[in-house]
Amino acid sequence: MLFLVVRSSAVATSCVPSDSSRYTGFVVALAWPKAWAKQAGDGYDRLMSGLGFNDGGFYRVGHAALVLVSMKDSSCHYFDFGRYHTPFGYGRVRDEETDHDLSILTKAHIDGRRIV
Repeated sequence: MLFLVVRSSAVATSCVPSDSSRYTGFVVALAWPKAWAKQAGDGYDRLMSGLGFNDGGFYRVGHAALVLVSMKDSSCHYFDFGRYHTPFGYGRVRDEETDHDLSILTKAHIDGRRIV
């Protein structure tokens, strides 16, 4: 699979290159720059707390995710990574197969070589 990366905060409107036959879809990058994350429980947590980088056991680190959009059927698939329900110090990728509430039922509107 080969995807084209689309950067946008709201609506993906970047165009696919003219030789679009090699692309099977789009990657839409999502970001939440002010999101908080729980401390990892590593040795640096105490140092960072002393320096004022965390507050109440949380860091302001932001969060990011990807939505893969298929050009074939306009389906959208969400993926992110984090320490969701994992042993201390570990993380995992979440998607609609592991977390059913992440399923995107909305189909993308693709106009030619664009997501609108």
